[in-house]
Amino acid sequence: QALAGIARDFRREEGARLFLIQGPADPEAARGFEGAWGGPLPLVEAPPAEVLGAILAECSAYLGCDSGVSHLAALCGAPALVLMGPASEPGRWRPIGPRADWLPWEQAERGAARLRELARRDPGPTVTGDIP
Repeated sequence: QALAGIARDFRREEGARLFLIQGPADPEAARGFEGAWGGPLPLVEAPPAEVLGAILAECSAYLGCDSGVSHLAALCGAPALVLMGPASEPGRWRPIGPRADWLPWEQAERGAARLRELARRDPGPTVTGDIP
């Protein structure tokens, strides 16, 4: 599985801890990832939106496919790499964020290097203080 390979390479190079975020429709995909990984991983299962946003905002990196969670990760400022398939329209649906990018599934072998680049990118200015 391409995602597990990218995660493995990123973890080896960066020493990052890995966990899965599983939505209500994702149990089979999560089991598939764990199978490709070689064992079970810590799992965050269907967190409320505000909890999910807080988790994603603190991630050292995010890796996923073209999904709502992936787009939320990018918007929360996480270094986010999204793999997009032939049915995706990157010109319209690419992730938006200061440290977000996408690759076609056919170029997944470039994923770990690209995720490292995104993780090292300056996130830009942050908002502080009260928001009216």
